[in-house]
Amino acid sequence: QRIAQHFDLLFTTEAAIDQLKQTILQLAVMGKLVPQDPNDEPASVLLEKIAEERSYALENGYPNEAESKTQQRKQKKQKLPDDLPCLPEGWEWATLMQCAQIVVDCHNKTAPYEESGIALLRTSNIRDGKLVKDDIKYVSHDTFKRWAARVVPRKGDILITREAPMGEVCILPGDQQYCMGQRMMLIRLVPETIDPNYMLVSLREPQLMRRVQDKPVGMTVEHLRVGGVETLLVPVPPQVEQHRLVAKVDELMTLCDALKARIQEAETIQRHLADAVVAQAAS
Repeated sequence: QRIAQHFDLLFTTEAAIDQLKQTILQLAVMGKLVPQDPNDEPASVLLEKIAEERSYALENGYPNEAESKTQQRKQKKQKLPDDLPCLPEGWEWATLMQCAQIVVDCHNKTAPYEESGIALLRTSNIRDGKLVKDDIKYVSHDTFKRWAARVVPRKGDILITREAPMGEVCILPGDQQYCMGQRMMLIRLVPETIDPNYMLVSLREPQLMRRVQDKPVGMTVEHLRVGGVETLLVPVPPQVEQHRLVAKVDELMTLCDALKARIQEAETIQRHLADAVVAQAAS
């Protein structure tokens, strides 16, 4: 509240606002952005529901027979360390796989491009929590079938990059079909359980790497292991608190973007004034 009262005075540069955005994300996953309500159904109940619905789906061959067996085998290996930090009342720690219906790696080969067809998403198309449609490449329908053999990407799926750069995330829109490119993984949540936008906040939080159990490796380029993504530790709030957190993050990010636009506008005016002064002095 004190920060809000003096927002314009405290944050006067774009770099300061970018840092503020990171702080907002960090406070969100620490449970310090909105108050807890003891009447909220605890996250332990939500995780039990996810486990039940995930087991039912996988045991019935979802999303296909081969992948369901792979997912069931990996689920059995999920575990939490003993020395995890304390979370607010009603929150629970879980691995990313324990939060999701499936977590699937990409087809790790370079897809042959075509002039048109199905949009191929590369790591460069995922930035700052959003899908960026600049320089989209395309693949044929036959290539798409091979690349999507493990799972067909769909609206609401979350993509996370493992390399170049590491740890960028976005939620897939439903405007068209997309093919998942190299060095990324797909996270599909159980419907009506964890809020996808909360998961996005959690994955964008600046201290994310502290929650990676299988740490990044790489001789020349640091990257996330597949196991590092699967076993990533996620602080899970009660479901209704997730919605409150997402609403508050959206509200504060909108304020940050508005102030950033004002700073950019002021800088543009200052440059124009400086140019005019120089031109006047030279005439």
